[in-house]
Amino acid sequence: MRILLLLFLAADAFALVGPASRRSLLLCDVPAEIKPLLEQQFGDLSSLLYISADDEALADRLEEEDVDAFVVRSANTVSADMVRRLPQCVKAIGRAGVGCDNIDLVACKDADLLVVTAAGANAVAVAEHALGLMLALARKMKPSISSVASGRWERPSLTGIGLRGRSLGLVGFGAIGAELAQIASALGMKVLVAPTTVTRSTSADTLALREQRIKECEVEQVASLEELLRSSDIVSVHLPLTDATRSCVGKSQLQFMRPNSFLISTARGGVVNESELLECLKYGGIAGAALDVFESEGPGLIKDKTLMELVQLDSVLITPHIGGHTEEAQSDVWTTVVARLLEELNDM
Repeated sequence: MRILLLLFLAADAFALVGPASRRSLLLCDVPAEIKPLLEQQFGDLSSLLYISADDEALADRLEEEDVDAFVVRSANTVSADMVRRLPQCVKAIGRAGVGCDNIDLVACKDADLLVVTAAGANAVAVAEHALGLMLALARKMKPSISSVASGRWERPSLTGIGLRGRSLGLVGFGAIGAELAQIASALGMKVLVAPTTVTRSTSADTLALREQRIKECEVEQVASLEELLRSSDIVSVHLPLTDATRSCVGKSQLQFMRPNSFLISTARGGVVNESELLECLKYGGIAGAALDVFESEGPGLIKDKTLMELVQLDSVLITPHIGGHTEEAQSDVWTTVVARLLEELNDM
């Protein structure tokens, strides 16, 4: 009888702990091919709900569902108003990506909401995209393809430059910058890194990790951003968008770049001042630029006057924020953010 009673109590405790350990997550804009992977890996640990909706519809759904957390991509904005509308059951927000500029972090902190990202999960993909843009600019791919498509065969005017022996300047040296540094070094390029801006919120761990990356990648950190811009044949930007970094690459910085140099940004829209970049390109301040990110993104962007002028230039390459969009990176981003959310929720 005693054994039966203990078994009954153990079974009763398991019934209580089991369901409580399962978490309910609402995931926004999950690619169809990723859903089976998430179900396979996390189906036993969580209930995964899916939605593709604008901000208002997302807020309504969150009020209706009893979820522990939700994940957004770049299409949705978690504003202070949305945070105020969240029910008490929501304990965390995930970002299926790296940047959090579409999430009001101050409002989340005030509401004691944890914010989790998939930092590092798409670093290889973005670094490879930056390399592709770098090669396309150096070898004048845009005017070359256009020339052949229009029935012309123009070789002398389409002579490009090689990358071996050139200087690559990295503005921002996180996971993506480190990946690109290793690729560039393998190509025989000299890699320079701009100094980081240390604020009160910069942790000792962050600085230690940066120093470790600099040592492992065998890159040279220069004394100032100005020195990097003056010394680099190609400048690649890898900064998050914050109040401090908004428009931090504009007229005042571009004036230090060489007339035959290139600028690449696969960072966040708003870090590079697009209108000031356009003016710089018009007067020949630099030889060309490639942008994968923009201050305003989405289908409506094709009507943006500045973007349309940039697109018309043979020296400019524009891609629609696809740096992290490889099959491998998308799988890694989603599995990483869900795994990190579940781990944090279970520690609460």
